[in-house]
Amino acid sequence: MFNFDFTYDFIYLFLFGLMMIVGNNVSKGKNYRLSCFWIILFFTLIEGVRYGRGVDYLHYIDVYNYDLEPKEVFFTAINRGLKSLGVTAEYAFMFYAFPFIWGGITFMKPMRKYGAYLFPLFLMSIIFIHESFPRQAFSLSFVFFYMAKLNDIIETFPHRKIQIIQWAELATYALVAYSIHSVAIIGIFVTTLVMLFLKRPFPWVFTVPIILIGKFVIAKSFDFSYINGLLQFLGSTNEKFGGYVDNANRWFSEEAINSLYDRNILVEILESFGCCSFAYLGCKFFSRFCEYKDKIKENIHKNRVLMSLGTHYNLYVSLFNISIIGYIVFETFYNLEIVRRVAYSWTIFWFVPISLILYYRNCRIFNKFDRLLMLGFFFWAWEFIRFLFVWEDVRMFIWDR
Repeated sequence: MFNFDFTYDFIYLFLFGLMMIVGNNVSKGKNYRLSCFWIILFFTLIEGVRYGRGVDYLHYIDVYNYDLEPKEVFFTAINRGLKSLGVTAEYAFMFYAFPFIWGGITFMKPMRKYGAYLFPLFLMSIIFIHESFPRQAFSLSFVFFYMAKLNDIIETFPHRKIQIIQWAELATYALVAYSIHSVAIIGIFVTTLVMLFLKRPFPWVFTVPIILIGKFVIAKSFDFSYINGLLQFLGSTNEKFGGYVDNANRWFSEEAINSLYDRNILVEILESFGCCSFAYLGCKFFSRFCEYKDKIKENIHKNRVLMSLGTHYNLYVSLFNISIIGYIVFETFYNLEIVRRVAYSWTIFWFVPISLILYYRNCRIFNKFDRLLMLGFFFWAWEFIRFLFVWEDVRMFIWDR
């Protein structure tokens, strides 16, 4: 049901507009740090003063007050430190938001040429996970830093030797992310493998059918209790995960199917169209790029798109592949809470390849049919519209308590 709250909608439309303005400025070569300062400031304030929004918000009020996550060492240490300074649980979310947006801005710096699309799409991609799953989003902050550092190492190797300090930085980011939310280590592992070893985009002839089969066949008919044996093994390696395994029948059977996540048929069609268009167009764009990359240097310098993508091609292809992996897992296990949360943190990277596709939409790589498929990207716009106007609970801030 559509709703409207002037304060809530004005604030987030203002933030979205700010993202557009700053993104446009940095794409024109204006000072990156100074321009992004305003995004960091307002995102931290706006997300820091929200209240009661997201499925886990009130839970993490209790976690903060009563140290309910002692095994997540760094997260608990931060909360205890904030409490020693007199920070209340409600204002702690401001300290969670700051490293998140800082990490996102750091991560996007090599791609600032595409900022006019990149920055507003970044907000659209991350706002739901940031509001719904505070600790997972907090750990994602350091995954952003990890990916930015790993990309720096990849792009300078083998022209520059990898220094011990760089390995130490990577290890620190990974450890901190894990110490905030242990599931983050799965994302770091997948991200590292993709960035190091997958140099070409996943072929759409495989990914499109897999997404559709996962969404409409496996997700709706497979008995997930068959994987309980694997869960028992994983549970023995991680105490937090073991808690989920103890309730395996509830999490991985028909009882786990959560009707709250069911969507009407029109949204299902729009989502499927969007995901399949994304898989096809991203594959076509990056495959063409990889073909150009393999040609001799003289031919490379004659191609405007290739020159624009420059040395960051590995990063762009990797983010496309990571988001495709995320959507395959996400759609296949859509109604299973644990798995969808893990996969959702991989799907958010759609904002990078879609930014590039929209930026180069008029180049010769794409034909009229491809531009028609780009209408499928409206699915992600719809998700942001839902965030703004489709909700049941009152959209509150701290002053509304």
